[in-house]
Amino acid sequence: MKIIIVTIFLALIGYIIEQHRHAKYLVERNLKQSNLNVIQDYQYEMLKHKTNMLELMLNALGYDFERFKQNDFVKIQPTTEQLQEIMATYQQEASKSRSEQIKLEVDMELRGLK
Repeated sequence: MKIIIVTIFLALIGYIIEQHRHAKYLVERNLKQSNLNVIQDYQYEMLKHKTNMLELMLNALGYDFERFKQNDFVKIQPTTEQLQEIMATYQQEASKSRSEQIKLEVDMELRGLK
């Protein structure tokens, strides 16, 4: 009788240890997935900023992105006011891009990845 009780007790201890190991694995996997999601969100935001900045550069050079889509490559010289507005918008985009990068670095440090 004691042998059966000891066997059942050891089986339960083994089962508990295995469940603890599996739970630890799932937590680690969930953490990796959440880190991946943060990095993907950052990359998406950076891509949006870069495309906006490239579009602004095209505007500064006198080309229009919407016209490019229609295969119209006519150059129109922007006025001084338009250039100043484009430059201000470009600087805002660059600032947003830098703040997103700093935000990611801080988030990764808090997660212990850097």
